[in-house]
Amino acid sequence: MIADREPDAQGNFGVYLDDRKLIYLKAPCTAEDQRGIFFLHVVPAHPSDLPAHRAELDFDNLDFIFLDRGVAFDGKCLVQVQLPSYAIVSAATGQYFVGEEGMPWRVDLDLAMDAIAQK
Repeated sequence: MIADREPDAQGNFGVYLDDRKLIYLKAPCTAEDQRGIFFLHVVPAHPSDLPAHRAELDFDNLDFIFLDRGVAFDGKCLVQVQLPSYAIVSAATGQYFVGEEGMPWRVDLDLAMDAIAQK
């Protein structure tokens, strides 16, 4: 069970890696924790794996909002994000609020993941 292990990275949310999914978990969690934009920038081992519209960035931008991917239950917040199937070197994730300076949290992940076939 994810909640029983130490997070792979700790920001405002614990961030866990499980079978090519990033899992964000926070308890207790409030509506304030759910607002804003969660950023997820994935750096591929081979830049040619990036979609054409991301090639100039050198990373894949997988930003999301909590309402699109998350669930709140029993005072907890949980988000699961499937990582791309290409080989990954690293990722950065965190949260920011449009119109506000800075970001409440950010973590860098050294993933070094080999590519796997998508099912």
